[in-house]
Amino acid sequence: MAQRIVVGVDGSPSSRAALAWAADQAALSGATLEVTIVWDDNLPWMPNLGRESWDPVENARIGVTRVVDEVLGPEPGVPLSIVALVGRPATSLIETAHGAELLVVGCRGHRRLVGGLLGSVSMQCITHASCPVLVMHQATANRDASRTPPACSAA
Repeated sequence: MAQRIVVGVDGSPSSRAALAWAADQAALSGATLEVTIVWDDNLPWMPNLGRESWDPVENARIGVTRVVDEVLGPEPGVPLSIVALVGRPATSLIETAHGAELLVVGCRGHRRLVGGLLGSVSMQCITHASCPVLVMHQATANRDASRTPPACSAA
């Protein structure tokens, strides 16, 4: 079975840096890249604003495909798939990463926790994932424009 790296992407600078890092790691290790976006089903209800056929999962898939093109270019150089899901982001990422060699997520650092800044999604992934987890921090993402190997947290 081929090695698999799962990366959670939400369009934030840290998730874009996580995507770039994960693609580089997939190229180095010969793994496939599974780019995952999760439409949070816990968000407050929003009207469809007259668009009867609006599909949040397809909208998320289109958005993350655009991010992949912007970050990795039209030919990413690694085999990849895009997975769009509805659910709780942390739970969905943990389930998707089951059996993977690595889960890579960004961290916007909205919540201060002991030992550093980690968001609730990244902390849940570190705590509950069955594979190693790499967390790309916001500060690293801001200085990582050249796709050089960044400093990061791993658990």
